[in-house]
Amino acid sequence: MATLSEITRTADNQNATVLKDALAVHQRICVLQHQRRLDEATAMQSEHLQPLLDQIAAQGLISPDELTTALESERKRVDDAALLACLLAPLLADQLGTNTAGLQSSDLTSPKSISTARPRPPPPANIAGFIDEMLSKQKSTGRP
Repeated sequence: MATLSEITRTADNQNATVLKDALAVHQRICVLQHQRRLDEATAMQSEHLQPLLDQIAAQGLISPDELTTALESERKRVDDAALLACLLAPLLADQLGTNTAGLQSSDLTSPKSISTARPRPPPPANIAGFIDEMLSKQKSTGRP
């Protein structure tokens, strides 16, 4: 399988930019599809990716087979990343003390779900409470 670097190594800077842009847009479309945001993915396909693919084809920047291989490679990378996110999110949530029982796998891959799901202790009522809390944490960790 040809990688982006292999394909762009033989192209000049402007052509390499068009190829990189097309692959970046395709990658974003794949992410949207994994998030089940199909309308957005379809719109991005027709509005952003297709013109880039047409430009690549019209200028003969790379062969159709190389382009197909590069697009498939990007899709595989997104698939692998999504799989890793589904596998690692529960492990990270356990370490962070986050309850993931009610979350869907697409929720687990978004940064906001992990940061907002984690319970936070209430702030101290006053400065004296804050100082007491800091002193108790310091004593519990054994720091002077």
